[in-house]
Amino acid sequence: WIKALYLKIYSRSKGIVACSEEVKKRLINFGVSPQKVHVLYPAVDYNRYKPCQVPSNFLAKYRLQNKRIILTVGRIIQRKGHEQVIRALPEILKQFPETVYCIAGVGPYREELEHRIRSLGTGVAVRFLGKVSAEDLPLLYNACDVFVMPSCEKSEGGHIEGCGIVFLEANACAKPVIGGRSGGVIEAIRDGETGFLVSPDSPRELAEKILF
Repeated sequence: WIKALYLKIYSRSKGIVACSEEVKKRLINFGVSPQKVHVLYPAVDYNRYKPCQVPSNFLAKYRLQNKRIILTVGRIIQRKGHEQVIRALPEILKQFPETVYCIAGVGPYREELEHRIRSLGTGVAVRFLGKVSAEDLPLLYNACDVFVMPSCEKSEGGHIEGCGIVFLEANACAKPVIGGRSGGVIEAIRDGETGFLVSPDSPRELAEKILF
């Protein structure tokens, strides 16, 4: 009945805007008329997201002085791939012990991540920053060395990353990005040019790309 309801809504619409070709394809497979679906990629405000010098007091605020920073920005849910980054940390810390993994955002999967962190003994290398203000977010992008979000598709419910504007925001701040090879992320990252695409289920491949 939910599908029937959605199809009724779609059928009565004059047009549907999808954030990626992947989302457009899924809408058509769902039963939406192809003529109604138009792709419009998310845009980035380059006046806000741009390379800049990060003030020392900002780094002190988040205890990031003299750290190599891996950053993820997004809701803390399973499909975002935070756990894969945490599982990759032990290999990364062998070469760069001053690395910290900063997780900006809130969500229901944090408790599971904390359990994983305790089991790996990497607690000192992970920082949960909570909800970051709009003023701090561009500085956080600029402070990081690499932006990582190895999103995956969750078959239950068909949850995917439609595009991933966070990758574009990080790129706008001149930062390399690493994303999971799934959903619309494939369209947000030019593999080997603006960043790397990796298997969402391979912490080893993720570690290799972060250390690249």
